[in-house]
Amino acid sequence: REDAPPANEPLVIGWIGVPSTAEQLELLRSVFARLREHGFRSRLRLVGAPEAVALPDAEYVAWSEETERREVAGFDIGIAPLWSGPWYDGKAGFKQLQYMALGVPCVTSPWAGGRDFIRNDDNALVANNEADWESALARMLTDAALRVRIGRAGRLLVEEEYCAEVQVEAVARVIIDACARA
Repeated sequence: REDAPPANEPLVIGWIGVPSTAEQLELLRSVFARLREHGFRSRLRLVGAPEAVALPDAEYVAWSEETERREVAGFDIGIAPLWSGPWYDGKAGFKQLQYMALGVPCVTSPWAGGRDFIRNDDNALVANNEADWESALARMLTDAALRVRIGRAGRLLVEEEYCAEVQVEAVARVIIDACARA
């Protein structure tokens, strides 16, 4: 996304995950309804969510390792709604990093491991409640420059701190230290 490819028409708001976490999309049911009522047009693509989630007008796509990268790269906006609580707070923020790695700007809840690297209005938009979600998604849907800026900042974060080339040294140090102690 370095050269800011053309956006989909209408824009695709996307989520990727597993069926057991798809229930968190329920947090956004009324948000999507209000956005539609206010005339915002978008497509909602859910990769890996069961159709039982039953969000109106959502497109359900089966997850597969072969298509995962292409599916996420096809999102104009990635979403990561999360409930707060002990189990959810233990999550690592992988979904947000996955979006960021592909330059997809994201809107996310502030909980879980993402709070270690998410910087609101820099590399993501943070939404604490329904009003925040509605506002953040409306901003993303109407501001192409914001999407590009946040997508690039997220990609830069992954390149500088989370990519394999950077992390290989940290992993090697852990292994060397473990061997030295053995």
